[in-house]
Amino acid sequence: MESDNELTLSNLEFFGTVYVKEHLGRFHIDVLSTDWWSALGFYFDHSFMRGRRDELSNEYRCFATHIIDRYFQFDRSDHSIGFTSLKDKRRLFDKTELLREVQSGSRRFRDIVSHKSEFNQFIQELMTEDEIVITLDDTEYKKRVALTNVEDIMMVLDTLELVTDLEDGNLYNHVLRSIKTKGFGETYVELVSMRGIGDKIANFIIRDILLMNNEIELPSKVYERAFPVDTWVRQIAVGIGYMGSNDNDIKKWFIAGCQKYGFNPLLVAAGTWYLGSNSLNIIFKHLNRYSFRLDDA
Repeated sequence: MESDNELTLSNLEFFGTVYVKEHLGRFHIDVLSTDWWSALGFYFDHSFMRGRRDELSNEYRCFATHIIDRYFQFDRSDHSIGFTSLKDKRRLFDKTELLREVQSGSRRFRDIVSHKSEFNQFIQELMTEDEIVITLDDTEYKKRVALTNVEDIMMVLDTLELVTDLEDGNLYNHVLRSIKTKGFGETYVELVSMRGIGDKIANFIIRDILLMNNEIELPSKVYERAFPVDTWVRQIAVGIGYMGSNDNDIKKWFIAGCQKYGFNPLLVAAGTWYLGSNSLNIIFKHLNRYSFRLDDA
């Protein structure tokens, strides 16, 4: 059984390296660290992944990016001009009126959307359906989309407000700098203080930034702030022997195994999600390479 656990973690770590290549390979540190717009894209690529189908989260991400780009009329040849425009219109990210309506409980959110003229033009556009081009992996398609979840809208407003608070507007630099100077605890607290950012998303952001900057030394306790747990991770955990149901205990269970056998918890975290999310594709890829026997079932 011990050797089985070691082999399992080894395989999960391997899938973590595949995740880094396929997902994080799309981002380049030299671009993220110098271009605030690319850094915002990296952040949204994580913050919109909120407990729903990845395809749907990606559509909302594409839509929000499209609206921000169109509303502020960014110059693609010089994103610094767009950042100046964003800072000049910072008042548009004030969510006080929207928050008041949501907290009052007098109207459901879909009723609030139907009365969106009560809010500023930018918030109206986030609520208004529009046909956009969706990019997913290597495919593109058109679809009519709008932000129909209050947490998504609040998250966009909070994110843009933070961007305009930063001297360079760069969220990637901000989180990385916070990790290095303030530590993981304060970085985590700041992330979860934003609307729509819970434990999973905060861990997700921190983990991927650490995977892209593996020169940062990590105390063992820190891994719990960089091990996102979602449905896929829970299912894999149960499938390989975890008997509980608490997300924090799942993290500790994986991390303890990694430390026992000398594996990288960040890669294992990424690999566990990758295996769960891509299990069918992995099986199809190997169907013609492996001859199954009855005792394999």
